[in-house]
Amino acid sequence: MTLPAEISRPKVLQLFVRGVTVTVIGVFGSMWLFPEHATLVSLFLAAVAAEDTVARILDWNRQVIYDESVTARRANGWLSISMLSLLLGCFLAFTGFASLLPWSEVDTLFDEQLSKRQFFPVMQFGNFRALFFHNIGVMVLFFIIALPFRQGGVMLAIVWNASVWGATVGTLARQWAEGRGPPFWQAVPRVATAILPHLALEGMGFVMAGMAGVS
Repeated sequence: MTLPAEISRPKVLQLFVRGVTVTVIGVFGSMWLFPEHATLVSLFLAAVAAEDTVARILDWNRQVIYDESVTARRANGWLSISMLSLLLGCFLAFTGFASLLPWSEVDTLFDEQLSKRQFFPVMQFGNFRALFFHNIGVMVLFFIIALPFRQGGVMLAIVWNASVWGATVGTLARQWAEGRGPPFWQAVPRVATAILPHLALEGMGFVMAGMAGVS
């Protein structure tokens, strides 16, 4: 196995900013060129824009484990933090779009993500069995996608998960504030705080499935 002599490690803040940037580019690009299909095109544009970043992260991980300059445990820990930073950057950008765009544009941009949305105060939890098998199916799908598409498949998992939760946070906070809930500036962090643990665990699960396909 031959690896480059030295692969620089992207900083966590750089990865977070990268996640925000590729999402903004993907959303504006899709709404300008393919407005009727922006809900899906934005995901692919963002995934393609960050594919090289994911490749760089994975190459660094392989290199330091191969030459034993960093323990496998530390290298994989940093890999997880890196992917989570990308995920959170994308999530923040999607939350911003869902929070600030007119409702008509939110419905267009997040058509697939919000097709089964529920609002306060009539939200209901889904059936555990159905949710479990749905998430298992999604993980298997991202594993299969990563086999031929490699890093692009991993980034697609990141962007899709971020778009679902970003759309959820933005729309729930707006609907809550427009009802008789707290002001919008309070509703957003409160909803986000409730969702972030689930986002982090689910997102990393999907990303790991994708990385298994790459490996």
